Amino acid sequence: MNKKTTVSSIAVLMLILVIVTLQITNAHDKVEGFDLAIELASVIRESKELTRDRTEIAIVDGLPIYNDELELRKRIFDVIERNENDSNYNLAFNWILLRKHEAKVARKLGLSVTDEEISREIEAEKEAVYSPSNNYMSKFRQYVSELGLTEDEYWSDYRRKELRRYLTYLKVKNIASVVQKDVSSIKFDITDLYYRSRILQED
Repeated sequence: MNKKTTVSSIAVLMLILVIVTLQITNAHDKVEGFDLAIELASVIRESKELTRDRTEIAIVDGLPIYNDELELRKRIFDVIERNENDSNYNLAFNWILLRKHEAKVARKLGLSVTDEEISREIEAEKEAVYSPSNNYMSKFRQYVSELGLTEDEYWSDYRRKELRRYLTYLKVKNIASVVQKDVSSIKFDITDLYYRSRILQED
């Protein structure tokens, strides 16, 4: 990274990247900066209780999808789309389909993101975020607090997971089956009838 540009802009870019890593490849003309990042952080924190009743609801490319990850993604779309509608289950499911597909493509082609790659990104971000010239430290800490995390928890766990997903996307985004974003070509089976009707918008 070029430190001259990074130090002055990393805090803003990080929170925009937070939104990107949550929403990857969906229209970002709706990005509203820090306010949206804080709002999404609140949704993520409040959704942690979903993991208490985790059940498998679908299989995508041989990989499971659980109710908690679908519900979280649906709530994120509720915020970004500015409406709480069952149609967002379809958006959320398709988002997860593509992320699972990207991970499978990356593994198949030997492009999986390594721990070392994530650590390098983390160190670069931390160096810029904690720079004395960073004027957005309070915003960063507000975001982490809204997630219900300490800064150590954010860097050691939460941010690492987000970066793994985002860096995977960057590695495979130009591969034909990913570029096409043709969810109809991805094999999946929705085993839960409750979610099936909402995802497929069945009457």
